[in-house]
Amino acid sequence: MDHGIVRIVILLAILVFAALFFAERRSRDRTRDRLLHRSSRRTSRHRHP
Repeated sequence: MDHGIVRIVILLAILVFAALFFAERRSRDRTRDRLLHRSSRRTSRHRHP
């Protein structure tokens, strides 16, 4: 029983870290898109790093 509980806790921890990682990555992409859109509106040039 103890091993099963440990496995569940570890799996939940991994899922939480993965969810946080993807959420942070998406938020960063959204902020980048917003900044790129704002800069593209000001300037007609599209620069890709």
